Amino acid sequence: MWDWLFQSCETNGRMLIQDGLLTLQDIEECLHRGRCKKVTIRLPGYCILQCLLRSAKSDTSGLLL
Repeated sequence: MWDWLFQSCETNGRMLIQDGLLTLQDIEECLHRGRCKKVTIRLPGYCILQCLLRSAKSDTSGLLL
């Protein structure tokens, strides 16, 4: 489960950077100033939401990781 979450955060993080929704400034603020809401709360939340949506669309009885 944790491996999936970390891999999903990396993949979705790259997509969000390409779309301009996550910036280098956001990452630098997290690393240097400790302001990490976008990176430590919103990014994993977004990944879990995408997993839930993907699972609901495929009509499975469990989660598609």
